[in-house]
Amino acid sequence: MLKKLIPISLALVLSFSLAALAGCGEKLPREEMDQIVAASTDASYDTISFDTELPMTIEVKGGSDPGTIIVSTSGTGFVDMVNQAMRVTADIDLSVPGTGSRYWETEVYVVDGWVYSGVNVPDEGEQWLKTELTEAMWQQYDQLEPYLELLATASDIDYKGTETVNAVECYVFELEPDMDLLSAFVVEATASLAVMNLSGLDLPEFYQELSVKEWVAKDSHLLQRAEIAVVLEIRPEDIGETGDSFDKLTIDIGMTMRFYAYGQPFTVVLPPEALEAEEMDIPETEFAP
Repeated sequence: MLKKLIPISLALVLSFSLAALAGCGEKLPREEMDQIVAASTDASYDTISFDTELPMTIEVKGGSDPGTIIVSTSGTGFVDMVNQAMRVTADIDLSVPGTGSRYWETEVYVVDGWVYSGVNVPDEGEQWLKTELTEAMWQQYDQLEPYLELLATASDIDYKGTETVNAVECYVFELEPDMDLLSAFVVEATASLAVMNLSGLDLPEFYQELSVKEWVAKDSHLLQRAEIAVVLEIRPEDIGETGDSFDKLTIDIGMTMRFYAYGQPFTVVLPPEALEAEEMDIPETEFAP
């Protein structure tokens, strides 16, 4: 079962953060919170930089191949929304019982209407591919919009005080998110997987733990940080497996995003290796929103 779950962990990773607490006793009127949320979701920017951390565990109990897959991902990047330019790098560590650990680096560049993707696996070398950029693909690269949607559509918002992030004083909000929107984070990463296709499941039934927090700058109302923590518990019958496969599957995902350098100019410079990338066609449906 563990070996079958490796693609799931990679898809979840590739699909899908410094503070001094103050003012915990303060209260914000609901009207004021609504104004802050509206200002945050309406705020405009041309460029943005970000860092991300994604620790994840997939624990399999029972069956013939129990154990725990551990995945650790860290990345950084910047995006120019106006000129459709981007650079993102990420390091991925994957540990699977019985097969050891694997580590690889990824790079994605968007420049001049092309997407360049590179993967560097130690002892296996580096490979580069390129494909023409489409509007649907570009929309997928928007790192900030999903978190603004969670903020805008939250059924309830709890003000938790203020913290300093990126040297900016921020409001801290804990969200009760729209469950359909939140579940899309998980479903989008696993919908095409035959082993675990979650698209037919009512995911809120499987959430054992759930937390969504966002930090909004007090002055500019720009989002500075976001944290999502989700624990899913799945039984064999939930995904069409038999009890022989496993007794219980627990997926623990924690994501932290830090957003900064709004409006700061940058230049995307392709590494020499990317210039030799092999062209690849990607079906448009793979990038449909």
